[in-house]
Amino acid sequence: MKIKSAAAVSIVLLSVIVSVPSARAQTKPPIAGVERTTFGVYKALAQLAFEFDQKQDYANAAKVARILMLVWAGQEHDSQPKVDAWRTIDKAMDAFAKPIVASDHVPLNQAEVGAAYHRYLDELQKADEPLHY
Repeated sequence: MKIKSAAAVSIVLLSVIVSVPSARAQTKPPIAGVERTTFGVYKALAQLAFEFDQKQDYANAAKVARILMLVWAGQEHDSQPKVDAWRTIDKAMDAFAKPIVASDHVPLNQAEVGAAYHRYLDELQKADEPLHY
């Protein structure tokens, strides 16, 4: 009886997955936890910085946040019509990363760090697109 129930649930889930178009169907699975999207690298770096900060490893949080800032600054972000999105993302990234870099070995307000982190990820998500490799 349990096998039949499990099989029925599997069939239902499979039919739902196949019949509902989703963003997942458009993107390939992440590699080593890094999404294969335009902003996957930035999301991964932000996640690492946030995780280090949460674990009170402030030196590594600052290091990764600084790398995030440098990688972002090294890219061209002036393609139209996305210039407004880039500026919004840049401001959100600065609000998240700059305090972490500046604090280096000093704990920050965790609620503020978390809020800035989630705002940054939200802005990235709004403009993100799948890569085709």
